[in-house]
Amino acid sequence: MLLNIQKYLVFASIFINFTSAQTNQAITICEDKTSTVSCSNNKAITIVRALFGRNRNNRECLFLNGIFRIVKSCSVSGGSTLRRVKDRCEGQQSCQLTASRNIFGDPCMHVKKYLEVVYKCVERQLLVPAMTTITGNMDITIKVRDRIKDPTTISIWILIVAIVGSVVLSFILAVCVVHLFRRKKRNINKKDVVCKYLEREQPVVRKIQCDYQSEISTVSNHLYDALEPDEHSYISVI
Repeated sequence: MLLNIQKYLVFASIFINFTSAQTNQAITICEDKTSTVSCSNNKAITIVRALFGRNRNNRECLFLNGIFRIVKSCSVSGGSTLRRVKDRCEGQQSCQLTASRNIFGDPCMHVKKYLEVVYKCVERQLLVPAMTTITGNMDITIKVRDRIKDPTTISIWILIVAIVGSVVLSFILAVCVVHLFRRKKRNINKKDVVCKYLEREQPVVRKIQCDYQSEISTVSNHLYDALEPDEHSYISVI
């Protein structure tokens, strides 16, 4: 069973890495520059991660106005950057992003920063048509978009559920087998106890039977002697 689980985990790891390598795309936008993120074939953008700042090992965007800037690591909180990028691009077929400290903040002054975005292009889910509500003289248009479900995530969850289900089923079967084995062993032990008891008590039972038969024989002999006719004659008087 453990071997099968290990095989499942190895397969899942290979599947995840292969899928990620095939679908992840990245774009780097230098500070104060604007670039477009887009997907083809009417697919929708889903953001994987985003960073605004600099990784000192990355040599992108090192010059600002022709001047080489100090290289050091700094970044805005990943959560806030990711949230702002998702607000602009999540679920769209294309969007424009500007790497600006006015939008994402300035984690380190005098350092040339960049916006790095990793995203995927996934199949677009059905969109709810726009609904228009008229309130007085104002036209309010509301567009609702279903959450885009990543096929990779769905496949991973299905695989995890299958693995967990097989483990739980194996555990239940093992518990049932152990329970049946213990029950059978308990019944065998009870049978052995009864047999030993009968073997131990059998001589006593036989002795009681012999004494009983002897008593019956003695009583029978006494009755026979009492009823045996003698030489006297008995005359019945009417």
